[in-house]
Amino acid sequence: MNAEIRTALLGRYERLEEEIVLEILAEHGIYAMPKNDPHESAHADLYGPGFSVHGEILVDARRLADARALITQELPKHIAAIAESMEAMEADEE
Repeated sequence: MNAEIRTALLGRYERLEEEIVLEILAEHGIYAMPKNDPHESAHADLYGPGFSVHGEILVDARRLADARALITQELPKHIAAIAESMEAMEADEE
């Protein structure tokens, strides 16, 4: 992480949502990162599921309001598009 960027917690998301949120923010030039990337921490699972921070996303604190507004607007659209694609795939299989 860039030492010059102060971060703030955007929110906690399910695994699928987390990937979409990170992608949306990157597309709009907003710095974001998972709070605890298990690939970067040897202690990620040390304390068990009650202490998990999986799904928590940090963003540039100066852009927190922008990030929240963007995710509030865009995440439901992305989830709906995925659901429609899955339904179409299931219909094609029948």
